[in-house]
Amino acid sequence: SQAGETGLRKLYLRNCGIGAKGGRALAHALEQNRSLKRLHLSENPSLGSATEALAAALKKNRTLQTVLWAGVNATDKGILALAAALATNATVSVIDISHNQIGDRNFGAICDAVASNEHSAVETIHAWQIGITSKGAKSVSQLLRRNPRKGSGSCWLRHLFLDCNAISVEGARFLSQALIDNHDGSLESLSLSQTKLGDAGAQALARALMVNTSLKELNLGAFNMIGNAGGHALAVALLRNKTITDIQWLNGPFSSPEWLYRAFSHNRSIVRFGFSESRSKGEREKLALREGLNRHCALRERRLAVLMGLHERVGGKSTLFGCFRTSPLFEKHVVGTLLTFITIE
Repeated sequence: SQAGETGLRKLYLRNCGIGAKGGRALAHALEQNRSLKRLHLSENPSLGSATEALAAALKKNRTLQTVLWAGVNATDKGILALAAALATNATVSVIDISHNQIGDRNFGAICDAVASNEHSAVETIHAWQIGITSKGAKSVSQLLRRNPRKGSGSCWLRHLFLDCNAISVEGARFLSQALIDNHDGSLESLSLSQTKLGDAGAQALARALMVNTSLKELNLGAFNMIGNAGGHALAVALLRNKTITDIQWLNGPFSSPEWLYRAFSHNRSIVRFGFSESRSKGEREKLALREGLNRHCALRERRLAVLMGLHERVGGKSTLFGCFRTSPLFEKHVVGTLLTFITIE
């Protein structure tokens, strides 16, 4: 179990039939291990009673960064022990507690622990189908309010997945207010598929999108029953928001989605947009065209930035950039040459 810095870094034990005895043995090893960074224990439903020991090991372990516990039948004691560990742990950045019956109280304990730990490294929380309601959304909204602002040097919650929970309209309002209060925080992606938002929930989130400048990805997924009223509010918000780059939204239903397409066509920041599966072939083609155009514009701006950086380094006149903006063939030739030496991610 003792390992140096050159020891095992990743351990994948997903769906391996690990029971409580094996889990406690792993916990003992984690207390001493100094190399492991990623531990995948998801889909081991017999692990349940060992989650308390595994969580307690995080108080001593100083290297583990990713803890994946989806579908392990985590007990109440195990989740509360995890919360206690997260109150002091400074290395764990990704937590997956999905598909466990955690509930509002225990999820609230986890949120409180992360919020109280000024050295917390938690950036991503996967909490799909954990049995929370609007009360759980209130707990995480309080965490979001305390989320450090961009550029502060701290690195708190950036990605939050709450899909398949009964968040409801009230929960959406809690989340919306947190995104308004901490409009320039660090949260970049929020996923709320199948959370019973409805029109009122969508309207609440739209109010947040009007002012929030941190969120880049919003997944409203499917079966949230967002109709014309909620859709219209989101469309208006997208006309103003300039930071969202990816929005996913299936199964409207809408009787007249033209205003949503119009909002999308005017928003140049969105490069990925998933909309209702029921749209016609013609609508899909128009959407694909707009998505492609936005991708092209974004890539062109990045290429221009590369060229501008090169220009600043080597000096010279601006003729190069005049040709670049007016001649697609010249652009293709210059950028093709540059990309031989420069990788744009």
